[in-house]
Amino acid sequence: MWERWDADEVARDLDTLASLGLNAIRFFLRWQDFEPESGRYDEVQFDRLDWLLAQCAKRRLHVNPSLFVGWMSGGIFWPRWKGERNLFSDPEMIERSEAFARKAAKVFARYRDCIFTVDLGNELNCLPESNAAGRGAVGAWCDRICAAVRAEMTGVLMVSGCELNQVVSDTPWSFDNQPGTDLFSIHNYPVSNWSCLPIGGMADPLSRRMSPFFCAYARAHGPVFFQEFGSFLTLAVEEQRAYLAEVLPAVAATGVNGMLWWCLNDIDSQEHPYELCEQERSLGLVDREGRLKAGLEHALRLMTGWAADPASLPVPAKAGIALYIPDDTAPHAPEHLRHANAPSLLGRRMGMAWHLSLEAGLAPCIVKRADMPAPGEMPVLFVGDSLRTAELASIMAWVAEGGQFIWHGVLALSWGHDFARIVGARIADYALNTRVSVKWADESWIMPPSPRQARYVVKPMTAEVLARDSDGHAVVLRQSHGEGTFAYCLHSVEDAAAEARGVSLASGDRWAAWFKAWVTQPSTASST
Repeated sequence: MWERWDADEVARDLDTLASLGLNAIRFFLRWQDFEPESGRYDEVQFDRLDWLLAQCAKRRLHVNPSLFVGWMSGGIFWPRWKGERNLFSDPEMIERSEAFARKAAKVFARYRDCIFTVDLGNELNCLPESNAAGRGAVGAWCDRICAAVRAEMTGVLMVSGCELNQVVSDTPWSFDNQPGTDLFSIHNYPVSNWSCLPIGGMADPLSRRMSPFFCAYARAHGPVFFQEFGSFLTLAVEEQRAYLAEVLPAVAATGVNGMLWWCLNDIDSQEHPYELCEQERSLGLVDREGRLKAGLEHALRLMTGWAADPASLPVPAKAGIALYIPDDTAPHAPEHLRHANAPSLLGRRMGMAWHLSLEAGLAPCIVKRADMPAPGEMPVLFVGDSLRTAELASIMAWVAEGGQFIWHGVLALSWGHDFARIVGARIADYALNTRVSVKWADESWIMPPSPRQARYVVKPMTAEVLARDSDGHAVVLRQSHGEGTFAYCLHSVEDAAAEARGVSLASGDRWAAWFKAWVTQPSTASST
C-alpha cells in the first residue's frame, strides 16, 4: 500500500468500511517502506500515514496501527538492511526498532482520539527469531517498544498482535511475558492444518468452539482483543453463515474488548507471499467491487449491532464446570517448572476439555487458583501434568470445605510420599506403555500410550477405586478430604479423545459421556 500509494483507493476502502456500519480498522506499517536504509526515514511515507489517520478521524473510525509486520500470510517482511540480525536480541536492531516506534508514534499522537490501540506487530510469535532470542530478550524488547510509543502518546493502549499459539505452543510470547501491553490479542480461523486439535471444518462443533476457548483462556489472564477472525475462504455461503452465527456470540460472551474481521477486501496482489498463498487472497469481507459477500450478512448485523449498543452483547451461560490453569504459568513461576505444563500440552488438552464439557451439556469457565468457585458450586477440572506442593495444599484446603477437584493425566513424577498421602494411593510398579481398555460409567474407553513414555501401577491406600484397566490396574480413583473429594484418572482423557477424533469426529466426541459422569454420577460410576 505504502509503496504503490493510491489515495483514492484508500479513501474508497474507508468509505466502504463506514457504509457497512463498522467502526474500526487495523493497518500495517511495512518497516522497509518507512526506513529504507538504517537510520534514514522516507518522510513521504510518514506524510501518507498522517493523511490516512486524518481520513480515519474524518469518518470517526477507530484505528489500530501495527508497527512491525514481521510475519504475514506465511511470509516474513523485514528491511534488507536488517540482514540476519535478530530483532529482539541484536543491540542495533533493538535501537533501530525503538527509534522507528517513536517516530511513528509522533504521527499517531496527532490523532490520539481515534487510535484505540497500537500493536507491536503482526504475529511476532510466529517468527523463528522469537524462539531464537528467548523469553528474556523478547520480554525486554516488548517492554522497550511499548515504552517508546508511550513516550510520544501517554496512556495509549498497547497490544502484542500475537495469535492462538500463545495458548497452544511453547513460544517466548506467553501471557506472562508481554510487559508493557494492556490487553492480549487472539487470532483464529477454522482451518484444520492451523489447529492444535483435529477439527473438521466450519460445521464441526469443536472448530466452532476454538475461538471462544482461546478468548476465554486469554481472558483469564487479562483483557482480550479478538484481533483477527474470519471464515477463511469466504466461498461456502451456508457453512460460513452457520459457523459465524454460533461463534461470534460465544466469543462476545467471553468478555472480549472488540473483534476485527480479517480482512476488508479480497487481495489482487500475486507478489510475495501471495504467489504461494493463493487462498489468502479471498478472505475479504467484501469483494473487489466493495459488495458484502453472501453468507456474511448475519455476522455483519451482529457486529454493527454490538458496536451501536454494547449493552446488547451476549453474556456467558452459568458455568457447570471450571477448567483450572496451574500456578506454573504465572509470572512468578521458576523457569525450570514451566516445562511440566507447557502450552503445547496444557493448551491443547484444555481446548479439548472445553469442547467435551459443552458436548456434555456443561458450560465451562476457566479459573486460576485465586478465582476458584465456592466449594460445592461446581467441579474444577485440571488436565495438566503436575501441581507444585504448595499449590496442591491450597487446592486441598478448598476441597476440604466441600470442593470437587478432578485431575486427568497425573504425571508419575508428582508421586512422592506427600502426594501419595493426599491422593490416597502409591506407585507400586511400572507397566508396559501400551493402549488399554477401561470400563467406567457403563461404557468402554480406549486409553492411548502415555506421551511421557511411562504407564504406572498404583495401589490404593485410602482411595476408592472407581475403574480399572483391562490388565486389572486401578485407573480412576477418588479420595475424600473433609467435605469434598479429590478424584483422578491416571490417563489423559483429553489426549484419548483427540486421538479418537483422528479416526472419526463421533469417536472423539463420545468422550463427553466421561465428563458428564464426573458431574452427574461421581459416586455411582461402575467400578468394573
